[in-house]
Amino acid sequence: MDVFPVCFVAGEGLTPFKKVSEYVIGFLLLASIALLIRKRDMFDPTGLQLLVSSITLTILSEMCFSVYVDVYGFANLTGHFLKITAFYCIYKAIIELGMAKPFAVLFRNLKQSEESLRKSHEVLERRVEERTAELVEANKHLRQQIEERKQADEALRESEMKYRIVADNTYDWEWWRDPEGNFIYASPSCKDITHHSGEEFVADPDLLLKIIHPDDRACFARHMSEVEEKHSPGEAEFRILRPDGTIRWITHVCRPVFDDQGRFLGRRGSNHDITERKEVEKALQESEERYRTLIETMNEGFGIADERGVWTYVNEKFCKMLGYSYDEIVGRPVHDWLDEANRKIYEEQSMRRRKGEQGPYEIAGTRKDGATVYALVSPNLFLAKLVSFKGVSPWSLILRSVRRPKNLSAKLFLKSKC
Repeated sequence: MDVFPVCFVAGEGLTPFKKVSEYVIGFLLLASIALLIRKRDMFDPTGLQLLVSSITLTILSEMCFSVYVDVYGFANLTGHFLKITAFYCIYKAIIELGMAKPFAVLFRNLKQSEESLRKSHEVLERRVEERTAELVEANKHLRQQIEERKQADEALRESEMKYRIVADNTYDWEWWRDPEGNFIYASPSCKDITHHSGEEFVADPDLLLKIIHPDDRACFARHMSEVEEKHSPGEAEFRILRPDGTIRWITHVCRPVFDDQGRFLGRRGSNHDITERKEVEKALQESEERYRTLIETMNEGFGIADERGVWTYVNEKFCKMLGYSYDEIVGRPVHDWLDEANRKIYEEQSMRRRKGEQGPYEIAGTRKDGATVYALVSPNLFLAKLVSFKGVSPWSLILRSVRRPKNLSAKLFLKSKC
């Protein structure tokens, strides 16, 4: 039993199997030509032409083998000649060319790799040049930014130095506390005021409250609670205790600090030593109380008038002598108690007093009950300098009841304050 199909029948020619097989072989060879052309970069041009020619001749020979009827016919003969020619082309392409140009054939892949490497190197060089240009530009920009940053840092250092010089050399104790109540800064003046250094306040946030006088701590705590709760400015006065036990009066002002985005950065404060002012105020208050007691307990009537001639103060004796209450006298002109003739005397004497002339003069006034009181007016600059109750008081009067003189019904003794 034959395994391989019959390909030729004598007297009839080729069988369908044979013809189909030749056509399939032809198509496969055409595909090989297409593949060679696609990979032509891998072959020497002469060798590629010989290979393509050999395959083409082989296809033609296969076509001849598919049409002959007689094995000795012209078609079969032509096919064999074409086959021989195809083998010759393969010989030329592989054997002869390989011997004539062995290195071209042997190192074809190497040359192709070298060419590919050269192209890759050119691409890489171009990319390196582009990247180098970019880096040079970026470096230039970076140097410019560094220079600008240096200038900004220098300006910031100068500005910081100016503000620190101002802050560190102020007479008042300047400070800044963060939102948690810790001291960020305390000026050196705190040493002069409290006898504690700025470093001590930074190290101990509660030191300020500790040195406040026990009687003032609750008031200061309320103040801080209010301003911190509302983030509002505030002020207060309190006493502090130095390490040696001495007491100093402090006036305190503070306000919240915010950045450009409105975030709370803490509280800025200033403490000023007002101990000397407090001592002066206390001395003035004691002095005023002494002179007020003296005036209130005088046996004579005493009154003070302003530059317009309006009563600003009278003592109780003065009210009793004229028969009016305090509210009925204060705020009214002095001449309301004088008749026409005595008003003229009062105006003449007022003009003399403004010129600096001082001397006693007689005058008469009218009580509330209609009775007449007589007075002697005498300017007294020393008394005017000692006594002052409400604003500027140009002159003052001391009223003393006396017997009726020859030219008046009663006497009123007045000392004026200029």
